[in-house]
Amino acid sequence: ESVQGYHNYNELGDESVYVYELTKSANYSSDLEWNTLWTWPEANINPNSYLYYLVVLKEYITESNIQNELNKVDILIWFSSKRAEEISKYDDIKKQKKMKLVKSYEKDFYTIINIIKTVPLQKRDGAYWDLVKKTIPNFVEVNKELRRTPIKLV
Repeated sequence: ESVQGYHNYNELGDESVYVYELTKSANYSSDLEWNTLWTWPEANINPNSYLYYLVVLKEYITESNIQNELNKVDILIWFSSKRAEEISKYDDIKKQKKMKLVKSYEKDFYTIINIIKTVPLQKRDGAYWDLVKKTIPNFVEVNKELRRTPIKLV
């Protein structure tokens, strides 16, 4: 799979960013599709709210307490999906806050990719490949979510 960042311009010439798109390779298989039994995170607290700082703190503590790298990937997938949901759900997020959410998503994305890439070949067991098969469809769904919600940079 290849990861590609790109920008889009609307008819007024405003730049919008959709962050990342996972492009399908020629051998993209059906077992990398979204599993209908998976859940999508709910964004219940507006990022403009003071309570949102508790959300960020809770997520930081959760991630910090995870020792297993593959478990960390799993939680970061959830957090990155949640960022996309927040961006999509709350129209009243100020540009600066929205860009902070995008940067958070971007950081999680790169962390996930880095962890997956650095697992030694001899340790790439069934659990590893199950996580890879979960990661790719999640990023595809996040990309769909972000495409529905252009992020104005101008």
